[in-house]
Amino acid sequence: MGPYANAQTPEQIKAYQEKLAKFMTATAELRKAIAIKRVELQTARFQAAPDQAKLQALYSEMVDLRAQLAKKRIEILGADAGFGRGGRGFGRHYGGGQGMRGGFGGGYGPGSCGR
Repeated sequence: MGPYANAQTPEQIKAYQEKLAKFMTATAELRKAIAIKRVELQTARFQAAPDQAKLQALYSEMVDLRAQLAKKRIEILGADAGFGRGGRGFGRHYGGGQGMRGGFGGGYGPGSCGR
């Protein structure tokens, strides 16, 4: 369940899992629509001559779908509506070193390239 799961009681974990299952069931069609729209958007973007009006319309539809998903997440999960429990976000990755191309990630330091 992640690094913060130990801070929760078994009852809290079960309650969160039940809310998450309800959210996943309630948003299945919406998440499917987002996936389909993502493919449509990618297809439109990589045309030889992309239609800018169509791209703008697809982007707007994607924003609307994601807003609907966010609203459902808040309705169903409440205080747990963030990424992970308690809205903690993704945070820094384990490993401490810089990853590929200078980004922080799961690396263990600069390695032989940093000498």
